[in-house]
Amino acid sequence: MRTFLAMLFLVLLTTSCSQEETFEVDPAMLAPFERDETLGLRFHPPAGFQAAGRSFLEEARGALANAEGSDGLYFTVPRMLFAIPSTQARIFVGEFPNDGMGPIDEAWWDGYLAAAREKAGNFAVKDKEITLGDLPVRKLRIEGAGWTNDRLVFVTPAGRRVQIDYLIPEDMAERLDPAVRSSIGALEVY
Repeated sequence: MRTFLAMLFLVLLTTSCSQEETFEVDPAMLAPFERDETLGLRFHPPAGFQAAGRSFLEEARGALANAEGSDGLYFTVPRMLFAIPSTQARIFVGEFPNDGMGPIDEAWWDGYLAAAREKAGNFAVKDKEITLGDLPVRKLRIEGAGWTNDRLVFVTPAGRRVQIDYLIPEDMAERLDPAVRSSIGALEVY
């Protein structure tokens, strides 16, 4: 549990070029969807990922709320957590509770990107703007130390700033990449 919370805390704190990217949806690669009415989000994790129980999610939120650095502008609070049992593959869906909500302007993004690069240290950080349907999304890819983290940052029509992290061990990345891309393509906001 402590290792998982430490990894979750690192992902949530670690937090440009424009380029077209396609995310074809293959329903066979997706687990059943989870909905978050507060965020206005419908999310399909890749097949094989299981949702963390509500009690575990509440415990993780409590631990993070009391952690050092949890009051930062770029800190997210988990709303959904998914994992492939017996592996380190994780997906975190969180929201930014400490900002004014609304659109992501360049000043906020520049600060966010600087904070993500600082936390990533020597790891490679790639940034691009993508569009999922009509939804503008900032996508980061952070690679290093045996991990790939595909991170999406966007604002839902409900006005909530959301961050989704697909944290995949390097030895599983090639196998899971099509399912991760399908999950990204299946994302729905309302």
